[in-house]
Amino acid sequence: MTYATTSAWKPLPWLGWSMNVSRVFLFPRQGFCKRKEVRTLATVNLRPNESQDQLLKRFRKKVAKSGILSTVRRKRWFVSKSELRRIQKKKSIRRIRRKQRPEYE
Repeated sequence: MTYATTSAWKPLPWLGWSMNVSRVFLFPRQGFCKRKEVRTLATVNLRPNESQDQLLKRFRKKVAKSGILSTVRRKRWFVSKSELRRIQKKKSIRRIRRKQRPEYE
């Protein structure tokens, strides 16, 4: 199957060359997906007689509670398993030393 070069439509590489595409998935299919859960974004509906400040405050609380931002910050760069173990070991040493201080007891 060939397409005219003058056509404005160009097939996208991830959809293949077929124009008969009914669905496009944001995430891979379940068979190829290693992810167990898919998180939805935090949503907040406007309540009657609620100001925009109150709405924004509720939204910020919901985002903070869901942990979306901390996950994004953590996954911004790749960290190898050995580096993760090293970081965890340093944190545990600091925690143990902090508990051994006289003002902690």
